[in-house]
Amino acid sequence: MQSFFDSVLRAFRRYRRWFAAVLAVVGVAAALSVVSSASSGGQPTVVAARSIAGGSVLSASDLRVIRVPAEARPDDAFAQIAEVVGRQALRDVSARDLVQDSDLLNGELTSAPGMVKLPVHFSDSGAVSLLQAGQHIDIFGPDGTSGGFRLVASNITVLTVPHNEPSGPLSSGGAELVVIEVTAEQAADISAAASIASLSFALR
Repeated sequence: MQSFFDSVLRAFRRYRRWFAAVLAVVGVAAALSVVSSASSGGQPTVVAARSIAGGSVLSASDLRVIRVPAEARPDDAFAQIAEVVGRQALRDVSARDLVQDSDLLNGELTSAPGMVKLPVHFSDSGAVSLLQAGQHIDIFGPDGTSGGFRLVASNITVLTVPHNEPSGPLSSGGAELVVIEVTAEQAADISAAASIASLSFALR
């Protein structure tokens, strides 16, 4: 029996480098298997790398890609940053929130000549849920002299409204914006009023 162990020991000493190489290969293969298993546990999904203000035009530095389980991934999520860059946020998006198509202004939406697209917040989210694209509204803001409200802009066309139905458990939440079509002068008046207090609107 002793001679058997001596033979094994001599063989191990003779081929120890070969044994070490085999063990190293096995270790690397095991590590790669773990990494592969982890990476296959979700789908590439674009999220906000930092807080994004509604109305901002997204750049690559605003975004990053993580893996999200398929069952938790909204249908309108993005897999690649290039799909999102250059589009305008309709709402505030918090850091690490998923970026969804419903969060962004349709890139194909165009304004009439001489008009601009303006994202605005309204104080009554319940009233906002009644809006539809194509409707016309009057916008009211603070009156700096009387402390009440005044008509800021009239007969304004609504271009897009928030999507109020989240697509999954990881869908983002936050303040949503309505995008309206206005002249540059109206945009300045509305923005000035919004910087003082919340805006409201009336349907026409």
